[in-house]
Amino acid sequence: MHDSRQFGGSPYSNNNSEIMCRICHEGESKEELFSFCKCSGTVAMAHRSCLEKWLSTANSSACEICKFNFQTSRRPRPILDWFRNTESSQDTNNLIGDLVCFIVLSPLTIVSCYLCVVGASHYMVKRGVSWEASGLIVLSVILATVYCIWLGATIRHHVRTMKKWQESHQSVELISVRSTIINLEENNNDIPPINLQQSM
Repeated sequence: MHDSRQFGGSPYSNNNSEIMCRICHEGESKEELFSFCKCSGTVAMAHRSCLEKWLSTANSSACEICKFNFQTSRRPRPILDWFRNTESSQDTNNLIGDLVCFIVLSPLTIVSCYLCVVGASHYMVKRGVSWEASGLIVLSVILATVYCIWLGATIRHHVRTMKKWQESHQSVELISVRSTIINLEENNNDIPPINLQQSM
């Protein structure tokens, strides 16, 4: 365990058994408690993992009470989390439906275009350039164009949906914080922030 003062913890964080995390309402049996911002009293302490999870869920980098800005590192969550997330279940179902359509429509489009081209070639050999041959060629072009437009629009929609989800569901890691006591005394210029990653 690290000393609570390394992370800006109040001196009483390890000595007062009644102090609990303001997010999960559990004590230090789960994880060590620290004071990361200017909040005091019953909302002063929090587990680092709880605070990181809350910042990720709220898509914020500031305390909702005292408005203290945390120094954080953000990175997009894996696409697999998008499939597991219940909030995006409708988007996931839409993606699965479009995949089924892709599997069904792709061979149908290819076969249809192939038959149109073969039929047009047959008519052109027998009759030269005729309205039947021209019609089949135009039909094959229309089929291929409609399929490509649908495929492009579908891919673009799902990519934008995934990126939008990643932007609003990022993994947050606290990089550095200042001592709560220093913040309350407004003496931030004398002591540099402490890097959490280096202190681990």
